[in-house]
Amino acid sequence: LAQLNVPLRKIPYDLKALKVSIAKYPPVRAMLAGSLTIPCHVTYLRPLPMSGTSGRLAVQGAPRVKWTFLTEGKEVEILVAQGQKVKVNEGYHDRVSLPFYPDSPTDATLVLNELRSNDSGIYRCDVQHGIEDGHDLLEVKVKGNIYSLHDQVGTRAWILHSHAGTPPLSRVSFLDLSFVVGNLYNQRGGGGEASAKKT
Repeated sequence: LAQLNVPLRKIPYDLKALKVSIAKYPPVRAMLAGSLTIPCHVTYLRPLPMSGTSGRLAVQGAPRVKWTFLTEGKEVEILVAQGQKVKVNEGYHDRVSLPFYPDSPTDATLVLNELRSNDSGIYRCDVQHGIEDGHDLLEVKVKGNIYSLHDQVGTRAWILHSHAGTPPLSRVSFLDLSFVVGNLYNQRGGGGEASAKKT
């Protein structure tokens, strides 16, 4: 029998079942004391492996989402979520959330409030579903400074300062100032500016 020389087709071993992407446009806005929204979405490129017998390859529920912050060679885990279970780093407690997950399991968008200057860095969105995973990165630079923040809050901060006996504004850190101003808004029913934002 004659030997047939049939070229073998290459098999793409790196074919992923899911793709994680962070939208780069429009660029995210990150202002001191404001909020940051990083849109991260999962796209399924092909059906995930399933098994109705042994269950080894079965996809269990919602995908696992992990957000990580990288700066100056350090890596800090912000949160890990899978379904209704969410574990948040203590340093981000009450500041971070996933507004659409798990109701929309393909939307891992992150929202970070009360931005600080040290929130500048690289944010990584990791998604794992079954044996498949993927990630994407985005660099964020928080703009603004303590002096521009003082201009925004104006006399409100000084009024509270005089009543509470707090140190002069030049000695108040950003975190202290944001806390003080936040309390002032709450004590006065949110103030005109805050009320306008809610309506």
